Amino acid sequence: MKFLDFFYKYIQSYTNIDRGTKYYELTPDLFINKWAFNTIKPTVSYDDFESSLKELFPDDLESLYVLCFYIYTLVCNTFFLKLRPTAKEINDELDKMDEIASVTFTNKAGKSLCVNTTYLIDEMMKTVRGDDRSNEYETDELVKIDQISNNLYLQSNFVMNLVFFFNKYYPIKRKKDSLVSVDEQKLILKILYLFKLSPVEVTNSRFRQFKMCFDRFKFCSQLVSLPQRENGQCEYHTVAMLKWKQWKDGKIDFLSSDIEPLSDGSSVKICDY
Repeated sequence: MKFLDFFYKYIQSYTNIDRGTKYYELTPDLFINKWAFNTIKPTVSYDDFESSLKELFPDDLESLYVLCFYIYTLVCNTFFLKLRPTAKEINDELDKMDEIASVTFTNKAGKSLCVNTTYLIDEMMKTVRGDDRSNEYETDELVKIDQISNNLYLQSNFVMNLVFFFNKYYPIKRKKDSLVSVDEQKLILKILYLFKLSPVEVTNSRFRQFKMCFDRFKFCSQLVSLPQRENGQCEYHTVAMLKWKQWKDGKIDFLSSDIEPLSDGSSVKICDY
């Protein structure tokens, strides 16, 4: 537990809420409790972890295993809050279409109705188009990271949290501007593979990519209070908000796409989700 205690105290990010109270998305006590009751399960056994790393890491492998599972649990519980389309986003999409020739309605049973009368289409478009001057967004759905993103976001968060740990816990001399040594990079990437966050063992050349991805998104999350469906009580979540135009086409490739921040003066209305 010594590595986990150090990580929680000195590295894990948190949000200040009422009167300086620190909010953590996960705590060691909650983690141990979930693990004890099999609410969470590691993706690699300790025996496999130990046999794979004993030549790479001469220190306390059991403490490292607990820390890695904690970080894995933490990053896999990253949340995104999908936002509904605004009038401006809908208008922008409609503007991309030269002339709308038909509109098709389909019910859940698969039965369709096609409207192709010019007058009816024009009236529909007047209704669909709204006042695009509003800066208010509405929430659509709270989703976990694996529902909205490719694996790069998970990988970069997992890797960089371990990087910060090794950098602070082992204050050894490293190359200029390097957070970890080449051997530490090799160890971290091996752990990434063992925890099944990568289908293959990646090389040290990927490190720069992971750091770039992490740096791009580390300031995108914010703390929000969301009502729970089960009991109506509010619960805090640290989330990154995603505009409709970013998630409407499916999972996001964070290698080529940034999380677009909301413009100054924007507000978000929390709706049932």
